[in-house]
Amino acid sequence: MSLQALEVFETVARTRSLRHAARELDISISSVFHHLARLEGELGTTLLDRGRRPLRLTAQGQNFLLRIEEGLRQIRLARSETEIGAVSATRVLRLGLIDELEGRIGPDLALALARTMPRASLSVRSLTSLDALEQLAAREIDFAVAADAGAVPSGLTVQPLLRDPFVMAVAKDDDTPPIAHLQGDGLPMLRYAARHLLGRQIDAQLRRNGLAPASRYEFDETASILALVAAGQGWAVTTPVAYERVWRYRDAVRLQPLPIPAFSRHVALFGRGDGPRDVGSRIADLLRDLLVEACVAPATERFPWLRDHLRPEGVNP
Repeated sequence: MSLQALEVFETVARTRSLRHAARELDISISSVFHHLARLEGELGTTLLDRGRRPLRLTAQGQNFLLRIEEGLRQIRLARSETEIGAVSATRVLRLGLIDELEGRIGPDLALALARTMPRASLSVRSLTSLDALEQLAAREIDFAVAADAGAVPSGLTVQPLLRDPFVMAVAKDDDTPPIAHLQGDGLPMLRYAARHLLGRQIDAQLRRNGLAPASRYEFDETASILALVAAGQGWAVTTPVAYERVWRYRDAVRLQPLPIPAFSRHVALFGRGDGPRDVGSRIADLLRDLLVEACVAPATERFPWLRDHLRPEGVNP
C-alpha cells in the first residue's frame, strides 16, 4: 500500500476538496485522482462520496481515516527526526517560538528535537515575533519561528510554514452583522496591544479600509481577549492559530470571515545566513507536520470555510 496514497487520502479527507489537497501537496489534481483510485482499488471499497460538495467520507472512509491518522503522524515525525539527525552535527540549538504556538506545538517539537539531538544543548524560548527576530539578529538564538513582518531582515533566511488568516471572533450567540461591529454599531472591539506585531498588523489593515471601531480594552494575551468575547463583552480580530491555543473558550467563541478584503499573516522559520541550512530545512518540515496536526486540522474541522485560507506554505513536492 502506497504511503503517498495514504497521505493524499488523509489530505483530501481533511480539506474536503481534491483541488485544495492538490495545492497543499503540490501535485496535480490528476495525481490526486490516481492515488485515491489506487487506494480504493487495493481496499476494495469506496472511501469518498464524490457526488457531494464538499466531499464527504463514506462510513468505510471514516473508519479507515480513524485508523491511519495517528500512524501517518508518527511516520512523518519519524521521517523528519531521522532527516534532522542525518544532517546535524550541531551541539547547540537555540530556538525561539512565538507564544501563540508554544502551547500547541512546543512540547512535541521539544521532544522530537531532544530525540534527534541527544547530545546537543537544546533551548526553546517562548517569544513575541518581534523579540524573536531581534534575538536572532543579535545571535542570541539560532532559529526563530515567527510571523513575517514584511521584508526579511538583512542576513536572515526564511522558510515559509503557514498562512494564518485574520478573522473575526464573536460570542457563539452574537448575531450582529460583522460589518456593524467594524463600523462601531455593535459591541466594542477588544484589541491586541500595539507593541505586538499581531496588534500592529490588525490596526494597519483596519486603517487601510477606513475603519476605526470603538474599543475599551487592550491586551497582550489572546486568552484574555477570548474570555471577554465569550462573556459577550466585545469582539476581536484574531487568527485561527491564536484561537486554537485557547482551549477553555473555544466552544463559546465563533470565528467568522471579516467583511473586508482578506488578509493574513505568514508564519515562517527564520535562520541566520551563516547557520546550518540543511538542519533548518528539516526543522521546517517537522514544524509543518506539527502545525497541520495541532492547528490546521482542528480549526478547519470546526470551521470548514477556513480551508481556503488556513494552510501550510513552503511544502516540498
